[in-house]
Amino acid sequence: VANLGDSGALVVQRDGKVILETKEQQHYFNCPYQLVCLPVSQRTGLAGGDLPASSDTYTTQVRIGDILVFATDGFFDNVFRDNAIEVIRHMATNSSVAEIATQLVQLAYQASRSMEESPFATAAAAHGFRHRGGKPDDILVLVARVVAGSTSTS
Repeated sequence: VANLGDSGALVVQRDGKVILETKEQQHYFNCPYQLVCLPVSQRTGLAGGDLPASSDTYTTQVRIGDILVFATDGFFDNVFRDNAIEVIRHMATNSSVAEIATQLVQLAYQASRSMEESPFATAAAAHGFRHRGGKPDDILVLVARVVAGSTSTS
């Protein structure tokens, strides 16, 4: 996995064990790295963004049944990791990846409109800012499950 900015990825085993978790990249609080690709002749300073070479890379070994979650900051800013893992663990065996993704999006959306504590509010407080509740934002969650591949003889 190559990750740039505040979107992220998780790889979760059926029992809820997290075997990969990306970390967000920020220049400073609430100013995440942003992807920009410009011709060399137009690159000056940050040029309004960050290059793909600034990505952090992660590797792990997956097993059949592992769940991969890729999501925007609208998800990670609103859903505590343990809450997400609990949903994934509970649904990993008997639910489709679409059902898992839908449940995670609904969880994030509800939290974004709540006045309850959120990961974003916790981070804001750690940086000396006051923020109560969730953070309304775009929310995208992609979920995949590792399955056995077929062997091609051609």
